[in-house]
Amino acid sequence: MNIGLDKLTIDKLKNLAADVKNQVAVAKNDTERQVYDVLSNKNWGASSTILNDIARDSYDFDKYGMIMTIVWQSLESPPREWRKVFKALSLLEHLIKNGTERVVEDARDRMHRITTLSQFNYYEGHADKGSGVREKSKQLIELLKSNDTIREERKRAQKVSGSSPA
Repeated sequence: MNIGLDKLTIDKLKNLAADVKNQVAVAKNDTERQVYDVLSNKNWGASSTILNDIARDSYDFDKYGMIMTIVWQSLESPPREWRKVFKALSLLEHLIKNGTERVVEDARDRMHRITTLSQFNYYEGHADKGSGVREKSKQLIELLKSNDTIREERKRAQKVSGSSPA
């Protein structure tokens, strides 16, 4: 019996295994569970409610470390988990705009990691799945270069949410 598995099928199986692994990992608290859910390799984005909950939790010293550890680990995911990498960049952007200002410092300290992702490549067949990661990383780099832009984005986010930081 000849079972022919092409690279695309093997990558899908690896992605499924990674998702199962993340689901089996026991989250210590609701915040950790939310972060893992947001950063899943599944083909959908997170709700603004969950993103805002995580941003609010970033003001808690203990939760901040846990949130950022998971974000930075997710940015190191293998290329086949490009969705997770893209979602980690998106969450990082949301945290820069809505979370504690420590996120800005942390992201600037790790700018090399974000810059590296501007060269990210991954293809499924002939489809370039890395383009979103490249674009998002370039947007984040530009954002992090400008204190004025960050201040404006944080003010805009505060107006939209109708609240002030915790």
